[in-house]
Amino acid sequence: MTRREIEDTYEVRDGIIQSLGKFEAEAVYAPYFYAVYLDGCADDDDGEVLTFTVEPEDIEQFPELAGRTQVKFYEGDQGFFTELDC
Repeated sequence: MTRREIEDTYEVRDGIIQSLGKFEAEAVYAPYFYAVYLDGCADDDDGEVLTFTVEPEDIEQFPELAGRTQVKFYEGDQGFFTELDC
């Protein structure tokens, strides 16, 4: 999923998804990493926390990731995909 696809699918304001649902109030890149996870490409999945290494191609689409080496997400019981502070 590309940034363009995300912005065409969800209402995004100031890099935050405004649309109600799974990615509500999360960074624009949350659906991108969720798609990576669904493709079986999380770098680590301990059964609760999903960890992804931030690659140059990720930063190319999502410049707000510059300076980060990884992102971590948790999918809660209510189905929300929430970024954890690293």
